[in-house]
Amino acid sequence: MCIRDRNKRELSTDFWDTYYVRFFQGIMADDKFNDLMSRIKTARKDHIDEFVKLIAALRVARGEVISLNDLRYVDENLVNQYEEELAVQNDKVSEQCVAFLLKDDSLSFYHEKIDGFNTSIDTIKKVVDVTTLEEDVVLTSKELEMLIEVVSDLKIEDATQTTKIINNISEIYSRFNQISAVLKRKRKDLQLVEGEAVFHSQLRLISQGVVNYLDISDTSEKCEEYLSKLLIQLEELEGKFSDFEEYLKKISDKREEIYNAFESKKVYLTEQRNKKTARLQSSAERIISGVASRLSGLDSVNAINGYMASDLMVDKLRNIVDDLLELGDTVKADDIQSKLKSTKAVSYTHLRAHETVLD
Repeated sequence: MCIRDRNKRELSTDFWDTYYVRFFQGIMADDKFNDLMSRIKTARKDHIDEFVKLIAALRVARGEVISLNDLRYVDENLVNQYEEELAVQNDKVSEQCVAFLLKDDSLSFYHEKIDGFNTSIDTIKKVVDVTTLEEDVVLTSKELEMLIEVVSDLKIEDATQTTKIINNISEIYSRFNQISAVLKRKRKDLQLVEGEAVFHSQLRLISQGVVNYLDISDTSEKCEEYLSKLLIQLEELEGKFSDFEEYLKKISDKREEIYNAFESKKVYLTEQRNKKTARLQSSAERIISGVASRLSGLDSVNAINGYMASDLMVDKLRNIVDDLLELGDTVKADDIQSKLKSTKAVSYTHLRAHETVLD
């Protein structure tokens, strides 16, 4: 292919790319633009919410049109036409909005909504209903915030008009704040009523857990483990009812009760362990005394070693050492092992002395 043909082909491709891009951009832009223009013309404009939505839609549309300038092969003339028309419509709707806001009943929609909210608050019986109403209040409050944002962008030359509009909106905002405060109090009152049964049932469940855990706690370590579990449950319960002082007092009392119960169980287990280790040590000392007596009558090293390896009393001593280690008293266990080794060593010494005398 020659260079001239190739250049023609590239130019042709570039032309059709540009054509198609502009064609589809034009279709999409026209559709959105025409829809918005139609919406502006057919809007009843007898409700402040309608003005807010139209101005917001115009703002979005103007942003989209400005963004078209960043696209490749964009039709700049078409974009400029859209931008100019949108600016005209924005000024027109803004003027209509100002005129509407200057009417005495321009914000009656919000006043009626607030009256409806107040009526609904009086009939609420459940916390879930408070949540639903709060969602409606928040939604309406966001609409009001959008209205304030729109009003702040409006071009109002007469300062008295601006003051009147802002005062009217401020009055509504004040009523909304009052509703929010009433709803918070209503929620707390209903939570107190509904939560009482839930609170006491969960507290009873924890109390049953205390009895069960105390029963199966046979070591100080298990006492600590189960105490931690119960305290965590109390913390979770405390988090759920953190806004209610009367419940927090009961949780605090229950926490102290549980702590004292497990501390008492730990003291009891420690006393029982100490008594058991003392009995084991006393028994071990008696056995060691008998082993020493038995070793003194043996006449050879082999006899001594055989006795230490197979005698039931020596095995009993080793079992006692294991029991002491299991109980956590390593001091007494080490002491018994040391005495047993010492007894065996003494028997070796006596045997060698006896053999020396005979020689």
